[in-house]
Amino acid sequence: MAALREGRRRSALALAAGLALFLPWAPVLLAQPAAALSWMREPAGTPLAFLAALGGGARVPPPFGSPLPAALLWIAGAAGVALLASVFAARPGDPAERIGLTAVLVTLAGILVVSFWRPVLFPGRSEMVVLPIWVWVVARAADRSSALRAIAGAAAGIGAIACVLIGAGLRPSQSADTALPALVAAARPGDLVVVTVSFYLPARLARDRGRLDGELHAFPSDQENHPGWFLPQAPSEADYQQLRQTIARAGPASSVLLLLDRPYWSERVGRMLEERGSVKPVAAAPDWVLVASGPR
Repeated sequence: MAALREGRRRSALALAAGLALFLPWAPVLLAQPAAALSWMREPAGTPLAFLAALGGGARVPPPFGSPLPAALLWIAGAAGVALLASVFAARPGDPAERIGLTAVLVTLAGILVVSFWRPVLFPGRSEMVVLPIWVWVVARAADRSSALRAIAGAAAGIGAIACVLIGAGLRPSQSADTALPALVAAARPGDLVVVTVSFYLPARLARDRGRLDGELHAFPSDQENHPGWFLPQAPSEADYQQLRQTIARAGPASSVLLLLDRPYWSERVGRMLEERGSVKPVAAAPDWVLVASGPR
């Protein structure tokens, strides 16, 4: 849109070609259940988060560290507003600068609007789509405004403080950090390994990278079709029947190892393992358990 307005037909054609290459993915995105992305939905505070990103702040998703202090995000948001106002006051001087500013604003506004319908924004990542363009626009406009240079310097200082806080912050320990090494140490070639939802994606990566031996399966089994997200619901009767069939596939000389989130460990699962052979605990924590069943 901005390229056409500025008469940049070649640039507009290049963008249209890139969009055309992406269009085949549109049905996949539209068919994806909203629950698949519900963990990243956070409509409240998103406008402030976008402004804070423009002013040197950042959102930190919980798995990756502690969030920045709220006061710092508010200060970064104020800096973002000041930068926007100063960029407009400096009047973008050439078509490239105007195109860049339009790309920043249209992209962030589009993500914000669509996210009220489907959660497409990712904390701290959606802003990165346009942040390099924004920095370039501010740098170009700062050549024409001493006030903008001062505000940009303050935003850079806020960004430096944010980097220090993020780098020094504690990162919460994940269950897979301790459970997966125990599974890797216990599994042998030929074994059958079954893991539940919190562990399937890390186990899948370890298996693909050659660190985890054995044949890997998920419980419930549909986790194998979309590793990384799951609905918080109990396994169905069909899930238990599939688990029984999976365990039965283990070779006569192989062991079956189950790495389970605590809610998935039950007497019913234990009996399935006992039907095959002796059951022994391998490792455990308050939120997970690793058990093995050897051949009779």
